[in-house]
Amino acid sequence: LDRPALGRCRRPRRVHADEPAARRPLGLRRHRHLVHIVDPVEQIFPYAGRVEFRDLESGAHLTAGNAESLQSKYAAMFAAHVANLGKLAGAFGWSHTLHRTDKPASQALAALHVQLSQDRSTR
Repeated sequence: LDRPALGRCRRPRRVHADEPAARRPLGLRRHRHLVHIVDPVEQIFPYAGRVEFRDLESGAHLTAGNAESLQSKYAAMFAAHVANLGKLAGAFGWSHTLHRTDKPASQALAALHVQLSQDRSTR
C-alpha cells in the first residue's frame, strides 16, 4: 500500500492565556475538559543515587550524582506546571483534572462525568 508522505511534524506552539487566540470562543456553547494524564514517576520522582536522564527527542542528557537531592525542586516545578495547566484551561473556560496511569481509567472517566454533569446543570 502506498502511504502519503506526512512531512516533518512540528511541535505545537505554546499558547499563553493572555494571548487573544486563547480568549477566542472555541465553539457554540460547548464545554471542554482537559484530562492531564501522567505516569506516577513524573509526579513523585522516585530516583535515588547516580542517575542519567536523557531527552528522547534531542538526545541531551543530565547525570545527577545524587538524584534525591533534586526531588524537592522537581516536585515544586511539577506542581507549578500542573497549576499553570489548570490556569490555562480555566482561561479557555475548560475544567482540568489530573489522572495518573497507576489508577483505573474509570476514575478519570468518573471525574469527567462529574464535570460534564456540573456543566449541564449550570446551563
